[in-house]
Amino acid sequence: MRAALVVALVVGLAACGITTPPLERAAGDATSATGSAALALRGLDDGDLTSAVAETTIEDAVTTASKAAREVAAYPAKNTREKQLQEQAVAAIADAVKDLHRARDGVRQPAQRASLVDRLTADRDRLDELTTKAGSL
Repeated sequence: MRAALVVALVVGLAACGITTPPLERAAGDATSATGSAALALRGLDDGDLTSAVAETTIEDAVTTASKAAREVAAYPAKNTREKQLQEQAVAAIADAVKDLHRARDGVRQPAQRASLVDRLTADRDRLDELTTKAGSL
């Protein structure tokens, strides 16, 4: 329900000519991807998700974050501040992608899940901060 509302809002804003800047959008996509993967691992531990659903969610997160990394790297920074933010975002997304790959393996290794959730949550928080900064450019 919440996701459908967000999609409807984004589509509506785009139709009105209001769009999110590319750097902010890509960082936001990576933020969402890491958050989804962390929730998938938690859901797996809580018994709310099957390992197949968790794996699919994490695979989707890897794809989304990898795409975001390419978008951020290709972003044509206009000034020093944007360039610095772009470099921070590239590094943060690269760290998140590494942790997402670890999370994919963590689906089958219950002992590692808690630490992976912590890492993904830290990645998400770092990316969220960068998304906010990108939105203020």
